[in-house]
Amino acid sequence: MTEGGINYQSFILFVDHEGHVAPLGLCYHATASRHLSSSIERHPPSTVTEVDSAYCPHCLVFNDVASASQLGFCPKPSCQRCPHCQSVSTIIVDDSNQCFYACGYCTWKSLETIAIACPDESQIKESAEKLGRKLNIIRRENEDRAEMIYENTLKVLEARAVDGIRIARQPNYIYHKDTMSRSCDWSMEALIKSIGDRKKKVGNDGITMVGISEEIKKPSKAITTAIQATIPTVNSFLLSPLLSSHPYQLPIPIPLRPRKSRRCRAELKEGRPGILVKPKLNPLEGDTSLRSGHGQWYKKDSSALLVVPSISVEALKDDAVLLRVHNPTLGNVELSFGPSYYCGEPTWDNSTTVHWTDVLVDSLQNKILSKITLDTSFKLPVSDSLTLQAVEDVFLEMGGKGNRLPSKVLDWNGSTELGWIAKEGDKAWFSFMANSSECIPFSMNIKVSKGSWESSLVKPSVVDNDMVTFDLVLIRTPSLESEK
Repeated sequence: MTEGGINYQSFILFVDHEGHVAPLGLCYHATASRHLSSSIERHPPSTVTEVDSAYCPHCLVFNDVASASQLGFCPKPSCQRCPHCQSVSTIIVDDSNQCFYACGYCTWKSLETIAIACPDESQIKESAEKLGRKLNIIRRENEDRAEMIYENTLKVLEARAVDGIRIARQPNYIYHKDTMSRSCDWSMEALIKSIGDRKKKVGNDGITMVGISEEIKKPSKAITTAIQATIPTVNSFLLSPLLSSHPYQLPIPIPLRPRKSRRCRAELKEGRPGILVKPKLNPLEGDTSLRSGHGQWYKKDSSALLVVPSISVEALKDDAVLLRVHNPTLGNVELSFGPSYYCGEPTWDNSTTVHWTDVLVDSLQNKILSKITLDTSFKLPVSDSLTLQAVEDVFLEMGGKGNRLPSKVLDWNGSTELGWIAKEGDKAWFSFMANSSECIPFSMNIKVSKGSWESSLVKPSVVDNDMVTFDLVLIRTPSLESEK
């Protein structure tokens, strides 16, 4: 988008109940809730993550939490990766009836082999299991040896730390030439004497030994014993042919991938479950390979993309902004725009300026802005309400009238100050005048009950005109091409 001869990128972010900004794709709306949560990794987080199960991404076999925490990797011999290119390695039998792992993408192959009598299917399967058990034994030996090296290294460092603390407690004073007492003397004579002593105590290698006690020159018995115990272990570690070429000889088992559920922290404080995402244990559930449950990947999915109207910037013209609003629900939604009263907590100078650092504005392209400052002085006037119809099938719009913009949107030149420009089915366009700030707050008000937003299951209050308000932020930043 071009504004004043400069190419701008614009983003619409939502504010969760902890004050963090996030794209709509990373936001969640709990059932019967009046606020949003997000999966942004900020402190304090607005959601709680729990691991329900774990599965292998290659064979799709799932395990419960207790088994997955003990295994960590898929125990099947066929689920091994190449240490070079991370591709899934396969079991190969050569002409000499030797069974080994090989990568079909690169030229890597394991040096550990198992001989088989005849290359039939049963013998290959049995040999693969034997090879897998052999590799597990080698890995356990490597882990035990590495753990022993780690413990010996800790002993050496601990001994050095104890000696260093004891040495640091010995004060290094300059003796006075007359009284020979332990007192600091900053006179010119004392400084000249100190420099002369330093020059005398410089070794042949040019390293001074002033201020270092004799205990450093002569290591303690604990340090010597620990070093002597570590040296043979290190030598055996380096000289072992199985460990020196470990990345080239042994394949890497495929780690298990967790399936996580997410809960809203605000709902948990109020004593409700607050479940936002609850996946099914079997990763194949919802796939067309099963007879039932096609498309049902989750027990519950409260992503905001499914219930909250999405907003994007259609065009920019100087300080005028044209928004595009889309209804994703299967029912009508009546909404309006207005001012946002979110100002954050006051800073040390009692100002209401809000700063956000390392803001994720695009989760697909992983675009992050280092810092944005919210313009709290901007107050958007309250607009008229407009009702969006239920979402239409995307395939019906392909190649048809739905892909063409209304004429009022095409002719928009930024002259309209505030109001709805056009409406077409489940989409509408809204225009308003904004400041030249890069971060502008406003709010979206959705009416509850009376045929509006029924799919959200929000309980209406006793107020006739009950509205649920979500705070939003419009960010305008120069694109990389314009900065160049």
